[in-house]
Amino acid sequence: MNMVKTTKVFKSNPASNSLRTTIPDSIVELLDLHNNDDLEWKTQPINGEILVFIRKPKLTPEAEVEEDMKTLEPDQQTPVNPLENKGPEDDDPV
Repeated sequence: MNMVKTTKVFKSNPASNSLRTTIPDSIVELLDLHNNDDLEWKTQPINGEILVFIRKPKLTPEAEVEEDMKTLEPDQQTPVNPLENKGPEDDDPV
């Protein structure tokens, strides 16, 4: 899928060289972006130009659990340790 979008950049902090822009709606939907998501930026020179690749990094297993916890009700957010509820019948024979 080829898509070209143009946005303006703005200086947000006079003490810094960084700039801000708006991510177009179609890109937000394409990458499934949400408020406070991280973006990974990669640059690569190709044929005398510098191409910038932007992607939403995949979550680590730990971060996936954290994200899943956010969707639970507050009383469901206590992590379960399977060893805490271990009974004598669960012990390995010696």
